[in-house]
Amino acid sequence: MSYSEFIKCFPKYNFLKPLFDKNLIPYKTWDKGEVICRCNRELDSLYFFTSGRGRAYRGLNNGKEVIYCLYSGKEIAGDVEFLIDTGTTCNIVSSGNLSGFRVKKSIIDEKIYNQLFNLLAKEVAYKFVTNSSSTTIKLGYKLEERVAYYVLYEYVDSVYLMEELAGLLGTTYRHLSRVFKKFNDEELLRLDNKKITILNRRELERLSSVIKEEFYD
Repeated sequence: MSYSEFIKCFPKYNFLKPLFDKNLIPYKTWDKGEVICRCNRELDSLYFFTSGRGRAYRGLNNGKEVIYCLYSGKEIAGDVEFLIDTGTTCNIVSSGNLSGFRVKKSIIDEKIYNQLFNLLAKEVAYKFVTNSSSTTIKLGYKLEERVAYYVLYEYVDSVYLMEELAGLLGTTYRHLSRVFKKFNDEELLRLDNKKITILNRRELERLSSVIKEEFYD
């Protein structure tokens, strides 16, 4: 993978080109189950994911996992740690051929560092606002409404494990399976080989309208 492929996914980061010219930014694919980083460890790199699937999560003392986000390409990991110079706040693991570029902090000079810091700060602020809204949605709306919103506005053409989606939507595997079965029986969508096909967009829009109107209109 070359700089031209990188810039297609991350056009705002064109100031990293000098590092590509020096062949300092490698491209890597992580196999399913491969750990990219572990919680509470020093993180020496930024990761620019371009394709594949992964998840960021934190394990709890009771054995459960809290999923922070699911990666499906064109995502940056390690941005918060880069900004505040702290250890990793979560585990990141590949769910299936997660691929991207790794930028080590040690290769970044002062000029690029300042540009990178300013841009990441803006994007992390946006991410914070988005995640705050997501948390409110998880706590305040019915699961059917949350699933309808996810299917319409957040789902990408990727295959996720039902357990991962349950964690992302703040529910259990059992409850999420029931909702998908209900939507399938009512012909709102079809779940085939863990891929989602929308069949009745109008009804899904009706179910999710209360979320969309409150947070995004």
